[in-house]
Amino acid sequence: MTLTTLGQALQKARFERGMSYRAAGAELGVSHQQVKRWEDGLDRFAEERLAPLAQFTGLKIAKVREMWAAENSARQHDRIDRSPAGRMAHLEGEVTELRQTVEAQTLRLADQERMLEDMGRQLDRLIELAQATSTSRQRR
Repeated sequence: MTLTTLGQALQKARFERGMSYRAAGAELGVSHQQVKRWEDGLDRFAEERLAPLAQFTGLKIAKVREMWAAENSARQHDRIDRSPAGRMAHLEGEVTELRQTVEAQTLRLADQERMLEDMGRQLDRLIELAQATSTSRQRR
């Protein structure tokens, strides 16, 4: 996924770290609702939030400032296309973003499922070892 907005960078970092809105908000010093609004592109980042955002996302501060400036410039010039074709294009973009989110979550869940399977096998081995130890002690 190519990061084109700071909200996307925030969301990607949050997903990669397996964090909830609430946990990300706590780390960034804002509410969980604010994290969601940033990710959804509903609110702009204040300049004083750029350094914590850079640290959270792992992006260089220069890149974060560049993206921030570009977003602010674009917002001043953008007009919402309210035509049926414009609304359709907007919805298609949202569907694409949702698909990417679902794919990222699916991969994360698959990783967690593999971890649980590994833990189950380890637990089975420990039980077998405990039973073997118990049996050998009973024979003595």
